[in-house]
Amino acid sequence: MKESKKPDRKWVRWLERNNKTAGSAAALMIFLFYFGIISFANSFSHALEQFSLDWYWIIALSAGLGLQAYLHFKLRHELSKKALSANGLAASSGVSGTAMLACCAHHVSDALPFLGLAAAAGFFYDYRDLFLLFGVLSNFVGMAYVLKMYNSHGVESGLPLSMQNLFSTRESVDVSILGSAAIFLSYVFRFFVLR
Repeated sequence: MKESKKPDRKWVRWLERNNKTAGSAAALMIFLFYFGIISFANSFSHALEQFSLDWYWIIALSAGLGLQAYLHFKLRHELSKKALSANGLAASSGVSGTAMLACCAHHVSDALPFLGLAAAAGFFYDYRDLFLLFGVLSNFVGMAYVLKMYNSHGVESGLPLSMQNLFSTRESVDVSILGSAAIFLSYVFRFFVLR
């Protein structure tokens, strides 16, 4: 019977040791994905034009995902130095992934006409602000969760201590989730009812 090989984790350890680079790369990936998808579907000049409309969303998403990646890999590195378990980081990664999908979901509209789904493309384009807001708020919730883990393991995040201490309890993370949901729902209400 063949012995199963464990996957090579060298690149993960490198990201853990170079967490600032990992955060910067994650932030840059948002920009590359944004410009790549729109340029592929239309043109680079259209991507620049669209960015002039969505720049504040894209910068917020980029900064949020970059900071979250930095915090995630730094915590993994600090926990491995302390030989502690990294339980719960998978949940944080799931929130990060959700944020990334929410960020980019509205760009599905750029590819849908090629698939014969022009009506769906119009829907995603019309509601892109909702998808982008969801992405930004998901990043916030993910950062709150990771900062709570920093506090529960007694690890410094490298952020101002007052920011880290905001999320020292489970209740503070719950408040960030409820607050984000309230902001999102009020935006949905404004978007659909007051429009």
